[in-house]
Amino acid sequence: MRKILPVLLMMLIASPLWADGVYEKRSKASVDKVYTAVHDALEESYFWVVHEINIGDNLKHFSENWGDDYNRNKLTAIRSMIICNGGYANKISNTDPKMLALCPLRISVVGHADYVSVLFARPSVLAQGSPALPLVQELEKSIIEAIENGVVVAE
Repeated sequence: MRKILPVLLMMLIASPLWADGVYEKRSKASVDKVYTAVHDALEESYFWVVHEINIGDNLKHFSENWGDDYNRNKLTAIRSMIICNGGYANKISNTDPKMLALCPLRISVVGHADYVSVLFARPSVLAQGSPALPLVQELEKSIIEAIENGVVVAE
């Protein structure tokens, strides 16, 4: 049993539950509709969008320099929003100040030829072993719910 337990623990840690550190929600709606609806849903859930970046437009400035290496996946848009919830930031800092490395969080909206992806790096993956993990999981769940609600509105 002593030899099996470590193997079982490693299998659990390496399982798909932990393996995919990026949450993705897809939509057939336009990038603008998805971005706006997710932005609004986040703010309705008290996750304030403190900064917005149009990464796709910024990358276009380098298209000549990069030549054939520019936008090989033919993405139609890359937009990000930086978000924060002061209440969660305070609770997490009170539990494990090291987890403030997660603050602020970001969400990307990426346009593909036939769909839009909303991407979110799961903070619970980095919080493994932290006493703040339950709070981080709650935070992650709230953000994912807001993303899903926003996509429903967009569609």
